[in-house]
Amino acid sequence: MKISINRNLLWSDVFVKQLEKCGLKNICISPGSRSTSLVIAFSKSKRIKTHVIVDERSSSYFALGLAKASKTPTLILTTSGTAVANLYPAIIEAYNSRVPLIVLTADRPEYLINTGANQTINQINIFKNHIRKYYNPGLPKLTISSFINLKKIAVDAFLTSSKSDIGPVHINLPFDKPFEPSVKTSAVDDLKIQKFYSLLEIKDKIIKSNQINIILPKTSRGLILLGGKDYDQKFLKKLINFSHASKFPILSEGNASLRFVNINSQNVISNHTSFLRSAKIAKFLDPEVILQFGSAPVSNVILEYFRNSKAEKFLVNSSGDIHDPSRSYNKLITIDELTFINKAIESVSSKSDSSFLNKFVELDKICNQVKSSCFSKQSIKIESRLIESIIPLLENDANLFLSNSMPIRDFDYFSSVSKKNIKIYSNRGASGIDGIISTAAGVASQSASPTYLIIGDLAFHHDINGLQALAKYNIPLKIILINNCGGRIFNVLPISKEQIEFDKYFRTELNLNFKLMVRASKGIYNSVTSLKQLRSFIINKTNTFSVAEIRTNTEKSIKFRNEYWGKVTTECENYLFQ
Repeated sequence: MKISINRNLLWSDVFVKQLEKCGLKNICISPGSRSTSLVIAFSKSKRIKTHVIVDERSSSYFALGLAKASKTPTLILTTSGTAVANLYPAIIEAYNSRVPLIVLTADRPEYLINTGANQTINQINIFKNHIRKYYNPGLPKLTISSFINLKKIAVDAFLTSSKSDIGPVHINLPFDKPFEPSVKTSAVDDLKIQKFYSLLEIKDKIIKSNQINIILPKTSRGLILLGGKDYDQKFLKKLINFSHASKFPILSEGNASLRFVNINSQNVISNHTSFLRSAKIAKFLDPEVILQFGSAPVSNVILEYFRNSKAEKFLVNSSGDIHDPSRSYNKLITIDELTFINKAIESVSSKSDSSFLNKFVELDKICNQVKSSCFSKQSIKIESRLIESIIPLLENDANLFLSNSMPIRDFDYFSSVSKKNIKIYSNRGASGIDGIISTAAGVASQSASPTYLIIGDLAFHHDINGLQALAKYNIPLKIILINNCGGRIFNVLPISKEQIEFDKYFRTELNLNFKLMVRASKGIYNSVTSLKQLRSFIINKTNTFSVAEIRTNTEKSIKFRNEYWGKVTTECENYLFQ
């Protein structure tokens, strides 16, 4: 018996059902014409949750946040043409930080490329420098082999993105008109259609860690550099055990979360970016071995410390990524981090000397004492004081998203160890300031825990469209907006001391009314000037997103940082060398 069908809709429907079987849970859709049949197919799914976000750039960053929080692939769907190009920033971030995304773009038929056809660009492998794999099965064909190939693409894309080579993959699906389901294009035997719908079994790709015999040099002058990553709790606990056995201090980046888990250990150092500013101290505390996990350090102080160290340097991660801008590492070990630590514990000397570790521990304590003394006299208009005050105000098990530029740096410099189990998120793959609100919105939408975002005014301005998703889906993200009149990271860079028109070209002062923007997007706006008001903002529960704008004083903030670091250097050098 022949059945009249629309081949585009049948093609899309089989594809979506195969993704359902793979386990896809979320899709972000930006509406368009060429992707009509795909949108219809996804809209009928009972297993895949749809998030409809008009702006493609915001949608792709929202998907990035969903994938970060869920740790499973999220799919992004757009129509053809320039809509596709708007996805690129989020794809770059996902590629560099290994976040699983499936990028699905509808396309015009190949015969229309370079003909002047409307909304037609060359989409063939357009993201080739920042994806793990590219697929293009061509126009829908009503053959068994074509449908088998389409289903294989769905399976391989899902498993590649989530298992074998984590990161973004790109599927480009061209379609010819008509798209509407009411318009039939073909008559197909019903038994043949049943064969089209026979889904493939999912055979998980088995990832084998390299069988490496970990033999570390016998030394007690070693340290662990823990960069940003969403680490498993088992690994963090084992890492602490290894630190105690080896007497290696753990220099924990602010976005590594180890500072904020319920693991009590003085070996976790949080003030290293302060005392290692002293070239004298950095040279004195040069280890013989450095084990680096996760991403490259946020702070230039630690990047330089790593670069200048004469230690034997091990980069350890399961993906084999080189997170070392200095290219001074000795060995790259591609192995699961937990497996590495389990093996490394076996090589620890039973006679490890704790003197090297104790120096880091004491310096960390000195910094905390100086911090307590200096910060107690300052208001939250001083940016470092504001950042330092936030963790103690948050609830246990909260999520905290850190924007790039100054917020994540100040957080790395000044946030202290806490037992609150705060989960830290950031976009440190490419470290851009675009898409921050949208990514945080995606994270918040996936979590039952309260989620907070610390962001500067320039990054906020770059992603105003992200507020629409927050309002549309009633996501109660709390945004702490640090308004320092735009672009103030340049004030702490060498360019600020050059004889140029600095304010005109680098200060980028915005003078925007954020209150009107927030309220126009149906959010709750608060102007916060004191720690008491900030505490009330955090405690107050809302059903939609809310923003606390805090106007800070950049010049005084820079002066305070320098005075604080000067006092730290004096106190720490006195401890070590007198």
